[in-house]
Amino acid sequence: MQNWSIFICGFLICFACNKEPDYFEESIKYCKENFVTTCFKPVGMFNFTGQINGNEFCVSNGVNDYWMLNGVATESVTSTQSPVLSPFTPVQSTFYTLGFYPPIFDNLNGISKELAPQVVIHSPHLPDSLQHKQSYYIEKFFKKGDAKLRDKFTDKFAAYNFGIYWACVMQPGYKYYYDKNPNMIPKVGVYLSPSFGIQSDASFRILEFTKTINDDLITYDITLQITCDLYYEDKKYYGRLKNGVFKTRISLPVDE
Repeated sequence: MQNWSIFICGFLICFACNKEPDYFEESIKYCKENFVTTCFKPVGMFNFTGQINGNEFCVSNGVNDYWMLNGVATESVTSTQSPVLSPFTPVQSTFYTLGFYPPIFDNLNGISKELAPQVVIHSPHLPDSLQHKQSYYIEKFFKKGDAKLRDKFTDKFAAYNFGIYWACVMQPGYKYYYDKNPNMIPKVGVYLSPSFGIQSDASFRILEFTKTINDDLITYDITLQITCDLYYEDKKYYGRLKNGVFKTRISLPVDE
């Protein structure tokens, strides 16, 4: 089972020991102003496509070194008095996440290609620390039909979340920090989601859900459709996503 933890520390994070706060706001501004919604073609079999503010937007598994990752995720909450993350931080909830991710150019620091967006969908959360099998989450949350999309008035336990995220190395840039310490490159991130604002005429629909069993393998094909308004994490309006279509496949051993 693929697992990773998501910690509530905000999505605009600087990963550095020697913080240089004078660059933070400048870096966020740079990261927002230089992002462009584009479509990397050819569009692959598993992808996300849509129109944002009238511009075509897409990412695909296997195109431009994008990769697909689906699995169970956990969420933990740290104290503001002691924000250091550790393996012993208690898990508050679990959920299932679907995503398309950009190439990583600095494996040591986990830095993805600058301004390259990742696209993710999270199922509603389960309010406990128990991690179930992947098939449990998939068959519980991805049934064909209309579902509820998270906005500022719904919580993580009641609705699905959608997000587009991209990152930038903190100004004045990668080479500056690499020359100082190649093991610690700070970055900032920008996150768009319907969950940060009010929605008008939004929709979230599971168009396709098929389950195929072949010998010792279970395959799920899932297609979701999203239309919504997108906001930055600071609640400022970014624009409207129309006819967003997310197509993915999950293959698991029968005895998973």
